[in-house]
Amino acid sequence: MDSTLLLAMIVVAFSGAIFGTTGFGFALVSVPP
Repeated sequence: MDSTLLLAMIVVAFSGAIFGTTGFGFALVSVPP
């Protein structure tokens, strides 16, 4: 597997977990841009 792709997946998963636990991600989704 490409190391760059693997690193990108880790970053996305890590940031997604943080936004999910803080509820910040839910606020961004519930409020239209």
